[in-house]
Amino acid sequence: MIAVNPLPDQLLVIRYAAAAGAGLGVLYDVFRILRWNSGSWCLELVLDFLFSMVSAAVLFVVATSATQLQLRGFLVLSLAAGWVVWNVLPGRAFRWFLGKTGKILHRIWCVFRKRIHRHGTDEKKSMDFRKKHEKTKKNPSIFGNAGIK
Repeated sequence: MIAVNPLPDQLLVIRYAAAAGAGLGVLYDVFRILRWNSGSWCLELVLDFLFSMVSAAVLFVVATSATQLQLRGFLVLSLAAGWVVWNVLPGRAFRWFLGKTGKILHRIWCVFRKRIHRHGTDEKKSMDFRKKHEKTKKNPSIFGNAGIK
């Protein structure tokens, strides 16, 4: 029989789990920006549920990749280590970048929304003007149709 050394496989899984933890950190930061800009508790609930489902799916995939569906402690620790490394090193710069882009996108959205609102009110005013104009066409005189036969 050939002796198999599981250590290289486990080290590879640890690396994958750390990368998956960093990826979950990125997803959490993106969802955080969406929460800050929305202000809706319903969207926050949906984002939390979605993040939980993605996290469970990532843990399942990492657990089934090399450990044959045996949840090992080093997998959870590797995911957490990847998350911490993400938050300490590039996470701050990424959150700053997302914050600035989120503010810019929010300003663009506000301008766009005001234009849509203004266009809608202009259209409503023109429709009101048309209705008033049609009423004056039907009754051209002050006295109405009473004097005309």
